[in-house]
Amino acid sequence: MTINNQTEKRFNEIRKEAKEETEKKTREVSAEVLSDKTIIEMLFNIEENQTYLAIYKDDKVKIQQSFIYKEEILKPHKADKDILKNGVLLFPSEPKEYNSQKELIKDIQKFIHK
Repeated sequence: MTINNQTEKRFNEIRKEAKEETEKKTREVSAEVLSDKTIIEMLFNIEENQTYLAIYKDDKVKIQQSFIYKEEILKPHKADKDILKNGVLLFPSEPKEYNSQKELIKDIQKFIHK
């Protein structure tokens, strides 16, 4: 085996190991409350055909492509999933304030019973 072949073989091994390590630590989420009380919710922007995560932490909201928590990369589900593309499952496109929990429940019920 030549030096170039050995180098290429070792490079491919390292690349495979890196891919496996990344895949082990990446997880798709739609909604979750973490142990530190951070709330994560998936957003789906139909116009952009893009998913995001809304991260609620310390009374602030951030929109991100991913979120790292305890050595794990949390990502939203991919926008090309049939369940999203075909409108079977709906997600909000952006975070929105609501006045009260009672009003929120009323709005959700109104939306469901259209």
